[in-house]
Amino acid sequence: YLDNPEVSFVAITNHVLDAAKTNRAISLFRPESSADDLEALAKGCLCSDPDNPPSQLKNDLILISKLCTSYLYLMEQKEFRQFFGLRDFIHFVNYLRRKRQNTLNAQVVLEA
Repeated sequence: YLDNPEVSFVAITNHVLDAAKTNRAISLFRPESSADDLEALAKGCLCSDPDNPPSQLKNDLILISKLCTSYLYLMEQKEFRQFFGLRDFIHFVNYLRRKRQNTLNAQVVLEA
């Protein structure tokens, strides 16, 4: 049956599935991201070579570091964690990448 499935389904959830669902699924559990993980992710989203960022991005790295720390602080709050997740952080950073001109400014961060 699994060699020729008639219906495919992908579910993404932050909630634990019951036994009937988990015996038919593959579960992927990731540990919580650290500040270093988030900074590496943000650098990777913002520039093509995170180990050697362009000079205009080097000025924004302090702000990005503070944004990562702020995200981790918010994820400690139960009401925030129930609604937001790592996907939202990635979309936030990608929005910053698309909208930034030469440097990040307060307007772009607020829009994101």
